[in-house]
Amino acid sequence: MQAPVTAGIRHPEELINEVLEGRAPIYKGEGQASKKDRVTRSSQPAFYRHLMNGVSHMLPFVVGGGILIALSFMFGIHSAEPGSSQYNAFAHAINFIGGSNAMFLMIPILAGYIAYSIADRPGFAPGAIGGLMATNSHAGFLGGLIAGFLAGYLLKD
Repeated sequence: MQAPVTAGIRHPEELINEVLEGRAPIYKGEGQASKKDRVTRSSQPAFYRHLMNGVSHMLPFVVGGGILIALSFMFGIHSAEPGSSQYNAFAHAINFIGGSNAMFLMIPILAGYIAYSIADRPGFAPGAIGGLMATNSHAGFLGGLIAGFLAGYLLKD
């Protein structure tokens, strides 16, 4: 049975009774989805697929780190700074976990999963190490991209 979402919200009991009493039409699919509706992996450029694989694996580190940093600010804007009058040890700990660790890992994870997307498992460690080198040399996001793609394509069989 097909029904608009608003009908399910406003009249759920009527819809359920219609189905239970057998008055609802049986839905039959029309076969395969049209070519326009189908998005296949091969229709996307390889560069984009590899980049999005790295970005999607990096996002939890960015989001989690950002949330932890924001939580540390609940105790005061300077609560994570040991010399401040607002200093709070718990705020310092969660700021350290989010800012100094989770955010530190985002570029190595990005580079590692870009390389993994290109060369599968053999690419992950070299890509992550290249991303770590990019982070430590202050090459930033672009350095991580270069490290990931370089590691991936060098190890691709």
